[in-house]
Amino acid sequence: MSRWAIILCLLHLLLALGCADAGEGRVSGDVIRVEGREFQWSFRFPGDDRRFDTADDRVAVRELHLPAGGPIELRFVSSDYVYTFALPELALEQIAVPEMLFVATLNAAPAGRFVQIGDRMCGYDHEGLNGEVVIEARERFERWLESLPSQPIGG
Repeated sequence: MSRWAIILCLLHLLLALGCADAGEGRVSGDVIRVEGREFQWSFRFPGDDRRFDTADDRVAVRELHLPAGGPIELRFVSSDYVYTFALPELALEQIAVPEMLFVATLNAAPAGRFVQIGDRMCGYDHEGLNGEVVIEARERFERWLESLPSQPIGG
């Protein structure tokens, strides 16, 4: 079976299992949009208005910080290709597909630094898809988040 046939079978299975509705309104709790785009991951945090794609969003690239304790909702999207995202030490694997939204929840993860592995599923390495996830005390996470520039959609 070719690699593309396997990918199509995987996508069909994921659709059969169901994916979340792509509509996003006001969010509560710790919610991060994880987007694969142009061979790298970006991490979008809603601002004080608790809505994505507004002027007060905060965006990080390649290094994701999270508050310890969870639960944390990760919303996976892609604007161009099919990507995979994995945190092997935390047993988290997810896929990002254009025009679809997949949701994963990270519960009570311990503090520490974890290797994040990504793939565009084309057979080539893309350095920008690999990174690090830092899970830390809420106060340190909040300081890191405040240090990120505000960045509206497309920025």
